[in-house]
Amino acid sequence: MSSLFFLRQILLYDLWMPFTDSCVAEGPPKLVPQQPESLYEAWLASRSRSNQNTDSLPAGAKRPVTRTNLRLAHRIATLCLPQVQKLFWDTHPFRTIAVILVSLIRGAFPVFKGYSHALIINEVQNLLFSEHFTWSRLVRLLGTEFLRATAEKILDSFATENEQLVQSSARFVVEYQQMEQRVRLDVPTMSDPIIRDLVTESDVFVSSFQGMGGFSLLSPFDFVRIFTLLSELISHIFVLSSLTYGPLSVITLIFSVISSAYPFIHSYFLPYRFNYDPSGYGEQEMRHAEKQEQMRQLSVSESHRPEVMLFGLGPWILDSWASSRKFTLGLQSQPGPPKFGLFQLLSHINVAELITTAQNIPFVLMLRTSPSLGSLALYRNSVQSVVYTANNLFLTAQMAIQGIFLMGAFCAAMEVEPALCPKKECKVRYESQNGGMKIEARNLSYTYPGCVEPALRNINLTLEAGETLALVGYNGSGKSTLAKILLRILDFSTGSLCINGTDVRAYDPAALHRASAAVFQGFARYAGSVADNVGVGWRARHAAARGTAPGGAPRGKRAHRRPAAARDP
Repeated sequence: MSSLFFLRQILLYDLWMPFTDSCVAEGPPKLVPQQPESLYEAWLASRSRSNQNTDSLPAGAKRPVTRTNLRLAHRIATLCLPQVQKLFWDTHPFRTIAVILVSLIRGAFPVFKGYSHALIINEVQNLLFSEHFTWSRLVRLLGTEFLRATAEKILDSFATENEQLVQSSARFVVEYQQMEQRVRLDVPTMSDPIIRDLVTESDVFVSSFQGMGGFSLLSPFDFVRIFTLLSELISHIFVLSSLTYGPLSVITLIFSVISSAYPFIHSYFLPYRFNYDPSGYGEQEMRHAEKQEQMRQLSVSESHRPEVMLFGLGPWILDSWASSRKFTLGLQSQPGPPKFGLFQLLSHINVAELITTAQNIPFVLMLRTSPSLGSLALYRNSVQSVVYTANNLFLTAQMAIQGIFLMGAFCAAMEVEPALCPKKECKVRYESQNGGMKIEARNLSYTYPGCVEPALRNINLTLEAGETLALVGYNGSGKSTLAKILLRILDFSTGSLCINGTDVRAYDPAALHRASAAVFQGFARYAGSVADNVGVGWRARHAAARGTAPGGAPRGKRAHRRPAAARDP
């Protein structure tokens, strides 16, 4: 059986311009951004493994926090910061400033809350253990606490609404730019594995705008959390400096900080901490994960269902999926000695609870010397808040560093130019001529990325303006590949291709596409009329009507598949 592919020329006149030898590329253009020496190379360097310089981290993998990566993060942040600032400033400038200011104010709220509660505790203590008390002062303190809570609630409501508006606007802009990246880059550009990884990490950066550090991602908008944590940390340190008095309080402060920080130190430095690192996946794990996804796609794909039913592939799909899934879930026994030792045993002992219990001993000693329960409660709350806030600040900083590399991928992807687009100084304007377009191919060859054997080898043809060519051949003989090269969907590897006597690489592919038409082998049919299917993407409805009128399709006629008996053999 053979298939038939028709390529009709509707391209027109050529305005001849000299195309210098310096502009004629011997091969496809380099798939690198305009300024690879700055942003692109910094992002690319961050993906290298420290112990294997020839290997790169998978796309989206967590970068280790090293001196080199910190310098790269600083470099990327310096280059991307103006673009990110412009992103928020152009959408809602004053609301963006309000987000930062409100974040600083909200960071001090826990201190005001603790101070208000301390005053109320002291007054209740006087009420219970002293004969000198006034109900008016207690009522006034309770009223002040009510007003404070009300003001905090109002400010939180305003902050939530304001942040949601600013974040939604910024999210719309980055998602629009993400879509623009996808539709702008051509097939040869996306065939480069490095560019694919760059675009993948750019997509991860866009997904981080969902907010609240989802999926351990931190968007530039979430950076305001750092301001909140810094404000809270400074406020608690100020409270501790004002409440510290005597050697006993200093000893209590040191012991409290160490005991409160122990759970985090325990989780960071114990060798058997439960830390998930996707970059640590080996080749075997990645192969099983890929096979598992392939089997799942086969089970749900409607296009493969006839083959699955006809050849009885169901049991094979289930067995293959089950084997790979068990391996990825760790349900399959791994060869090797059992990994169980003293450190793993100690990791399951909750020493943190014992130290937290012992933490109450110094406070009991301070209770004997301090007449105020409120100040003691404020002191202890501030000590614990300092440790927790410092830990959250540390985790947020780690997430911010990873977010900077993703932000660098997004900004670098915006600088990538399509591989088929010629340089500005080398671009030749295409103008139509009557009769069609002349195509000349000399020793045209093309090899798909990753393949050794070429799909096309030494193709020679000449089509005069107005001629029609039919390409006939077996499946896989290269008919569709040649058509895509002539349509500037793909770029040829060797040889030459001239349109109206000019090297095709001098033309903007978009200009040629506007004067071309094709029905690809794997075309998609949409549920709608013939005019809707022909005019997909046309803004003017009358253009689609003109395109379907010569074919005799009635207006509003629905598009249907041809019966099996009426199809070409």
